[in-house]
Amino acid sequence: MQKKKFNFRQIFILLLLIISGYIFYNVAIKNNSQEEQPTNEVYCLEEGKNKDEIIEVFKNAEGKTATLCVGDKKFGLYHILYGHSVDCNTENKDKDTLFPPKTTIKQITEGIKEVFTTGELELTNDKYIFTKKITLNGVKGMHLLVVGKNDKIVTFYRKNRQSD
Repeated sequence: MQKKKFNFRQIFILLLLIISGYIFYNVAIKNNSQEEQPTNEVYCLEEGKNKDEIIEVFKNAEGKTATLCVGDKKFGLYHILYGHSVDCNTENKDKDTLFPPKTTIKQITEGIKEVFTTGELELTNDKYIFTKKITLNGVKGMHLLVVGKNDKIVTFYRKNRQSD
């Protein structure tokens, strides 16, 4: 009986196949079988956080900036969430201006960016008002963004549903 000898090239190809099979199993099969985690959960801010902490700064084509801060009951993300998020506004005072359920902070900031950069601008004595019809979390509607003269975002919400 004759023994079969393997040369270096055959051993290298065999090792390459084993390693690539292991990588394919771990990356493509094992990781995809796990339930996907949401990239941005819905959550509500706690009152008392640093209200001037900057979350994001937006810039439009005219060079104007709008700063989204944590805020409080009067301005910023805290005001937006507690005034217009179904998930945070448990009192549901003004149901017509609420975002759809499970609207994430990422979706809200993307909506703010779209309305600020491409919306129609109206100037008043103490604020800038931007409006645009956009789709936010699968629901289309006219949205309003209010930016104070200090460039801080006051609020962002969907205008009354009956006017859509």
